[in-house]
Amino acid sequence: MDEKASGFYTALNDGRDGVRELAIRRLIALGEPVVPDLIAKMNTKDAFIQECLEYILVHIGPPAVPHLQAALQSDDRKIRWNAAAVLGAIGTGGTPNSAPSRRQKAS
Repeated sequence: MDEKASGFYTALNDGRDGVRELAIRRLIALGEPVVPDLIAKMNTKDAFIQECLEYILVHIGPPAVPHLQAALQSDDRKIRWNAAAVLGAIGTGGTPNSAPSRRQKAS
């Protein structure tokens, strides 16, 4: 992952919603080039980060599909499962209305 994308990924763990939302928007804007790195991080145990990754990949949309299809062959079951979920969301057009927020999760 390039330095800029790595910084945005790290910002997903920031305690401020605005910083996380900016990181999500920037990762979406970077598009297809960051998809392989985002998929590789989908084995995280942090449910919030997982939700963010899924949201980003769904919003990148069709350019992510070939990478997600390849991820279905991963040795990591969690990556396979999450790749399938994202492919399903892209295929049905089902996307969340807003970026994940830890504040929303606490409610």
